[in-house]
Amino acid sequence: MSDKTKLIVLNNPDNPTGALMSQAGLQTIVDIAKSVDTYVLCDEVYRHLTQEDGYSPSIIDLYDKGISTSSFSKVFSLAGIRLGWLATHDQAVMKACLSYRDYETISCGQLDEMVGTLALKYQAVLLERNRGIVRENLKVLEEWVHQQPHITWLKPKAGTTALLYYDFDLPSTIFCDRLL
Repeated sequence: MSDKTKLIVLNNPDNPTGALMSQAGLQTIVDIAKSVDTYVLCDEVYRHLTQEDGYSPSIIDLYDKGISTSSFSKVFSLAGIRLGWLATHDQAVMKACLSYRDYETISCGQLDEMVGTLALKYQAVLLERNRGIVRENLKVLEEWVHQQPHITWLKPKAGTTALLYYDFDLPSTIFCDRLL
């Protein structure tokens, strides 16, 4: 980090590990960003899709130069509508992003926007359903991992992915080809 640093980019929760930063961890990043007066862009596409109930703060909850991006694809299970958003308190960044969006996008599909509106209206129901699915899936994976002598992991705290490690004397590309 230096005064030449313009942007810190991260995703929280992380993909593919499923790691979820604590508020204290995010605050550490914010403090570092403030020390060099830089922005923090955080992909939060898995935010709220956690293994435990509770509020996961957004980068924009903690920092006026925070920029959050997300979409309907993961938490709402609506990848097909291809809608997302960017949130920031920084009006200059928002103006630049809106200008770029206006240049790149003619329009969004009306049906997509209607489905997105319904998803927001029933977000509590969708979130409860989807959390239930990922939590049950993680239980199945956890049982499997514990039965495998060559597989280890750090149990994910959020999202729909987990990073598994193996100790076979075999390059990963060959291992994947054999699985395929």
